Amino acid sequence: MIETSLGLKSRRLILRPLKKNDEPYLYQWNMDPDVRHMWTQDRDIPSYDRFIEKYTRKIKNRFDLFFMIQQKTSGQPIGFIYDYASDSIDRNAYLCLYIDENTNARGAGIESAAIFMNYLFMHYNYRKLYSEVYEFNTHALSITRKAGFQEEGCLKDYRYWNGKYWDQYIFSITAQAFSEKYKKYEYYFNKH
Repeated sequence: MIETSLGLKSRRLILRPLKKNDEPYLYQWNMDPDVRHMWTQDRDIPSYDRFIEKYTRKIKNRFDLFFMIQQKTSGQPIGFIYDYASDSIDRNAYLCLYIDENTNARGAGIESAAIFMNYLFMHYNYRKLYSEVYEFNTHALSITRKAGFQEEGCLKDYRYWNGKYWDQYIFSITAQAFSEKYKKYEYYFNKH
């Protein structure tokens, strides 16, 4: 993995800071009724300008690091990843990842998660990273487990969606567990 002024690079992806011309992507992804319930608790559908104002505030005040994920070859943004609720004393943080399912980016979720987790463990000395996943988000559950996260807890009937209440699972991965899986992820980091 290489850290550049653009962000983080892997074999196929670039994780880079947000740019002004990324705003339409963020709006489109956040307003898509077919996927927004998978990762956000926001239920209102604001105007474009209101959304950008609100999201800019969120990025500045709630998220610690926020990267757009783009394909190296096309330069096309395909999603985003960020950490939030970090704690330098307890040495942990939470992760959130979104990959647009309409892109041809098979494996981009695990690849971007691996390079981002590697960066967080190496540069912020985190001891543990967490991920919160709704029960109905079966794809995210699969990626989270594949990335080496272990289930730590479950909030029963936490989220109301599609006529019923669903659980929210809380997963974690320690720095040690990640470093043990690192050899598997080296493929992503070392192929530039």
